[in-house]
Amino acid sequence: MEKDSPTPLAVVYVVDSKKAYLYYRTNDKHLRKCVKASGSVVWGSEMNVKTAHKVADDSQITATYDGKHIHLFYVADGETPGGGKFEHTIDKEL
Repeated sequence: MEKDSPTPLAVVYVVDSKKAYLYYRTNDKHLRKCVKASGSVVWGSEMNVKTAHKVADDSQITATYDGKHIHLFYVADGETPGGGKFEHTIDKEL
């Protein structure tokens, strides 16, 4: 049986700013984001998430918005997937 592939991206929509935030892992394991304004047909330029650690190759990324900041959860590079240790990064640059 094949191992399920992780989802190395997450999307969150912030109603207040009417923007969607796409977070993803690059080939060199950095956490990046693109922003798309509601009604726009294109995504903005990609940016590093400055406070993030590198993301493990087989980690999923999850994002949630608490009304002020976007919270990102993933397994950091070097950690054992399934080991119970998640990285929690807060993206305050909205």
